[in-house]
Amino acid sequence: MLYRRYDIANARLAPVFSYTVNDIEYYPDDDDPIARLFVPGLAEKRPSVLKGDRVYAWIPGTTDYEYEGYVHATE
Repeated sequence: MLYRRYDIANARLAPVFSYTVNDIEYYPDDDDPIARLFVPGLAEKRPSVLKGDRVYAWIPGTTDYEYEGYVHATE
């Protein structure tokens, strides 16, 4: 398994309050929130991520909480 570390200071997390799959709207539970990660330069394939990849994020300057997620889609 290959792991790569990127320090992307201007990446942004935004909460997702609803999403649509096959014309059906879904709402995440409060105890299992969903976020969208905006990563500048992703369109240029640096860093490259694919559906199913695991992603870890931290609040800049801290290591108090580690957020783990999976790539469900890329745009």
